[in-house]
Amino acid sequence: MKCLEIEQGRLQEVAVKSSALPDLAEGAVRAQIYKFGLTSNNVTYAAMGHAFGWYKLFPTPTPDETMALPVWALATIVESNHPEIKTGVTIYGYFPAATHLDLVPTGVTEKSFTVTRALPLPVYNTYDFCASDPLYSAEFEDAMILVRPLFFTSFFLYDYVKSNNLFGAEAVVLSSASAKTAFCCAQLCSAASIPVIGLTSAKNLAFTKSLGVYDSVLTYDDLSELKNKTFVYIDIAGNMSVIETIVKTLPDSASQVVKTISVGFTHFHPTDKPTSVSAQQVEAIAPGLKFELFFAPLWRKKIAEEGRQEEVSKLIAAGWKQALAKLPEWMQFKKYYGADAVKELYLEAVEGKLNANVGYICTMDNTTHSE
Repeated sequence: MKCLEIEQGRLQEVAVKSSALPDLAEGAVRAQIYKFGLTSNNVTYAAMGHAFGWYKLFPTPTPDETMALPVWALATIVESNHPEIKTGVTIYGYFPAATHLDLVPTGVTEKSFTVTRALPLPVYNTYDFCASDPLYSAEFEDAMILVRPLFFTSFFLYDYVKSNNLFGAEAVVLSSASAKTAFCCAQLCSAASIPVIGLTSAKNLAFTKSLGVYDSVLTYDDLSELKNKTFVYIDIAGNMSVIETIVKTLPDSASQVVKTISVGFTHFHPTDKPTSVSAQQVEAIAPGLKFELFFAPLWRKKIAEEGRQEEVSKLIAAGWKQALAKLPEWMQFKKYYGADAVKELYLEAVEGKLNANVGYICTMDNTTHSE
């Protein structure tokens, strides 16, 4: 078995760890991971893994010092000691960047099963059977593992903002507008006739405009179009300097930025201590600016508490269908085989060298699943 492990607080310190597969425990299944996507979002998981508890999902032999890189993946059950799960079935869910993972299923249904972990969040502890997953398509496997987890974050962001009537604002502004989380959220907003503005670097300006999901796209060094607007700012960049620029640009930032919602961590230097934008930092540069950290699983939980699961499931399916139709226009897919190749790609992601219009598909094995 091979697994990618990262040192706490040192994103560039990554190693491929090899170990023998143990005997499969009673009631367990062994999944062989054959395909996963890698984006800047995975770097966020690594950067904030110990702060948010993600390191608890796939414990390493030294959990206080290292963590396995979490990814969304497809896997095949290659060995089973569970009476309700046969070998050969394909599952989708949250895995380490590894060749294999042993799971002890509970709550097995026709659609999925769950596992019990130290971090009790259903979104990370549920594995879907692809044969009965309405969002699965063999034709779109690459798009699914790359964009689907980000799409869910995008949808819950969109639903949160829309359910609160944009908190009284007239538009939504998204940083890192070329990022998949951002442009999927923008597509949902656009389809709901919510004005949406994207902020991006000069390097990604042409690509971001070509997506066709933003009412306008601005570069970070020219935000003058925002001067007379009120908006919800969705911070996917995780960059205080962008917030500072917005504050300096606006005549009255406290009233114009009705809420700042921090989601991601796409702007950082690999030698920086991993951190996210905090309420204290925002208050220091813009007293009175409303700020919050958005965590999609908590909003998903609130949807369940409100009894909106069926309604939201239909909206997610419709939005996902629209996104799938556009993805071939938005990006090309590039595949990486073998642990060493995946390690190098991860380091490129840490350095911010991934291309916005490329979808990176990985396997830790040098062999591939039949496609």
